[in-house]
Amino acid sequence: MFARRSMAAAQCNKNIYFFGGVGASGTESILDISSDLYCFDTQKLKWREIEQKNLWPSKRRCTGFTTVGNKIHLWGGSSVIKINDRDHTYNFLNDFWEYNIDSNFWRCIEKSDDDSILPLKNNKPIPRYTPIFEQLSDSLIVFGGYTEDRLGKRKLNDFWIYNNQKWEEFNPFDKKEGYDLKANYPGMRYGCMSAANEDTLYICGGFSDEGDHIDIWKFNIRKMQWTILSSDVSQNIPNKRYCASFGYFNNKLILFGGRSRKNPKANYNDLYEFDLTTKKWSEIYPNTRDDLYNDKAVYPAYHAKSSFCIIDNFMYIWGGEGLHGHVSDFWRLNLDSYKWELLSPARDDDPKFW
Repeated sequence: MFARRSMAAAQCNKNIYFFGGVGASGTESILDISSDLYCFDTQKLKWREIEQKNLWPSKRRCTGFTTVGNKIHLWGGSSVIKINDRDHTYNFLNDFWEYNIDSNFWRCIEKSDDDSILPLKNNKPIPRYTPIFEQLSDSLIVFGGYTEDRLGKRKLNDFWIYNNQKWEEFNPFDKKEGYDLKANYPGMRYGCMSAANEDTLYICGGFSDEGDHIDIWKFNIRKMQWTILSSDVSQNIPNKRYCASFGYFNNKLILFGGRSRKNPKANYNDLYEFDLTTKKWSEIYPNTRDDLYNDKAVYPAYHAKSSFCIIDNFMYIWGGEGLHGHVSDFWRLNLDSYKWELLSPARDDDPKFW
């Protein structure tokens, strides 16, 4: 598969499904996006491209993508629209799709609103990209992200729950937004990392108008309550960042890579775990200056905006943004031993943009 960043990933039946992303034709342009759907078999370690047929979601980047049973749900993202005969620009989406893995059939649950105007009825999440989109218990949730509309360019922190074919916003009356222990509700952000375990959502970091973050919050859908677990000023915390790889395993949160939005030269390939019992971070591997993406690499170099997911005791990380452009190397991390394995090196034709 050709190198790209911001490609969505979700696991189902020991397989990983990848959708969309930036760089499908080998450029850095945010208009160079795709609607490709690939499947990686983690047992046979083989790829296959899924044929596009019938109704299909539009090309996009930074979409919400999560598994519910034997189906994958897709929500929102950023696509491309035509301005005139020669020019195009990006837009933001809040459409909602369901993919049946067995039949290879997409069903559109909700069409997208026009992101250039606010919906007349605010009865569902507005268009955006980089939303948190996860399954909690028998519901789906949308939190945060970024949009541009009549109110301007905005980071978001609204929280929506989809259940029984209906959206409902959770907006507590005593909300105190922020990034420290004085807050009871997470502040605005995009590029935020997330993980879910049954009825609990965990979010970490991201970027807001105040800068980069590394705070950790949990939301329990049974209690309908946000709780901050670690703040931006807690002791012994990782560098603040966005667009890292992040997942839940065995009562711990695993964090790899990412980058600083405030300081674009601050790139990471460190590995941390956050113990949900002690509520403390531990560094597993420090940040390094490794710059190899080929078959000589023994540890992944800088990666951000990668595709990733956890299956059994492995975290899989594919591609994303590297030191010099989009990369296509594929790694998995054994979460019992914290040993890295290179499944496939970057392609020879991975592009260099910077």
